[in-house]
Order: sequence, then structure tokens, then C-alpha cells
Amino acid sequence: MGKKEQLSLTVAEAWHRYALQHLKGLKAEGEYHRLYTVLGRIYPGFSRYKVADVRHEHLIELMRRMKGTPVQANRVLACLTTFFRYCELINCRPFGSNPCTHIKRYPERPRRRQMTAEEAVKIGALLEKYERSHPQSVLFIWLLLLTGARKSEIAKATLSQVRDGRLHDLDNKTGDPRPIYLPPVVLDLIKRAAGAGGPNDTLTGISTPKRLWERIRREAGCPDLRLHDLRRTYASAALSLGYSLDQVGALLRHRSAQTTMRYAYLKDDVEQTAAKETAEAILNSLTPGVSRRRLQPPS
Repeated sequence: MGKKEQLSLTVAEAWHRYALQHLKGLKAEGEYHRLYTVLGRIYPGFSRYKVADVRHEHLIELMRRMKGTPVQANRVLACLTTFFRYCELINCRPFGSNPCTHIKRYPERPRRRQMTAEEAVKIGALLEKYERSHPQSVLFIWLLLLTGARKSEIAKATLSQVRDGRLHDLDNKTGDPRPIYLPPVVLDLIKRAAGAGGPNDTLTGISTPKRLWERIRREAGCPDLRLHDLRRTYASAALSLGYSLDQVGALLRHRSAQTTMRYAYLKDDVEQTAAKETAEAILNSLTPGVSRRRLQPPS
């Protein structure tokens, strides 16, 4: 391909080459394509620009349009940064002209949502309610709740990987070979929901229980509770039982301690609850001669 032809490539044409040459087979391939789809929806004309004509101002406009979803905006920008670096390598743009450079990203606050005790009771009842009509989705949600596994791990897991009460040979983003322990209740659900399948069939037969989960969280009165929050709930439960952050990191198959440190605030929450309950226990043990009113802060 001549230089003139290279400089005439549109974003869509260059993305097609990028996907074939650099994304094929990557674990993140699906996520890159998802982000590119989001880009097309938010900024419909972007893919028709010539790669050489994309300017800093176009990326500023993209970020402005995505201000309502700041985290996703940052992910799209990161994706495009890598893409335009590739475009420089194949001479679609001059070196050092990446239009994503110096684009200000939105500040991100770590999500701290987890399932509360009240929500757990409602969700448990709803899972029982829908077990007969939606066995695959219910199994998927129970697996997320009781193992702390990633949604992608459960979606790809097959029946042949279930051995000795554990899920082996995981296909996960960290490459961690450690198996997942499967509680007896989950093993029983697997037998009932997926028992008729062959050894190479996936555990649930579906890629996501999103449709049922939307219904369950709406009926449980927690429409903002996401499927990934169940992993955070699992971590919180482990911490509340006295396990350390390092041990929780091992349970969640984190690659580094830094990843587990994102859950450090959960430990703080557990310690705060423990301190409150301890103080309450001491108050309850006080003799009648010591008035609670003396210990209450002034109104």
C-alpha cells in the first residue's frame, strides 16, 4: 500500500486492520470491540473521518459527549490512544501526532457498592422463586454469589472442569490456575441445571444472566446493584470472617496485591462495624448503676 493510500484510510478501515493484526485472540478483544461500538453510538461520524484528519478537538468533543458516563469515556479514550499509536506505526499519521495525547480524563471514584443484608434476604427469595422457570440464570447468579468468580470465568467454564468439588483450568484474564471451590449447594444446582449437557457444554449454557438479574434487582428494590458487585460482596463477607486482604486476594485470584488493595475500604467498613458492635456489647453489659444517658452525646 502506497503512502497516499495509507493517508486516505478512514478510522473504520484502519480499525478493521487493527483488529485483525493486533486484537485477534486477545482476552480483551471483545472489550475493545465493545468500546468501539460505544464510540460509534456516541459519535456516529467519527468512524468516517480519515485517520490523518482526526484532531485533538475531535477527542475533546467525544469526551464532552460522554460526560454522563465518565468511566466508560476514559476506557474509550484509552482504547483510541492505543489504536492511534498503531496508526502511526503503519504510517496513517505522522509519528508523535496521536490526537489522544493530553486529553484530560475524568476523575474516577472506586465503586463501593455491595449487597446489603436486607437486599440479600430479598434476592435469595427471588432466586428461589425463579429457579424453576430460569434455572440457568439462577445457577449463574448463585455461582457469582458463592464463589466470588468473575462473570467471564463462569460464562466460559465447562462441566468437564468440575472435579473434586472445584472448578479447574479457569480461563481468566490473569492466567491464574488456582481452582474455585464450589459449595455443595452450587454443585447440586449444577447437577439439576446442567446435568443433561455433555462434558464440553458450559456450566450454565448462557453467557450472562443479565435479563433475569435486571428483574431480580428491580423487584428487590436495588436497581443499582450490578452483577460485578456480587464479587465485592463475596470479598466483604470473607473479610468479615477475619480473613486478611492477602487471603481475600488469593480467593479472588488477583494478580497483584495492588488489585486487592482496592478492597481495603471493605476492611475499614468491617472494622467500623466491629467497633460499633463491641461498644454496644459493653453498653449492654453495664450494671444498672451506670446510666446509658451519661454515655450519650449531648443533643
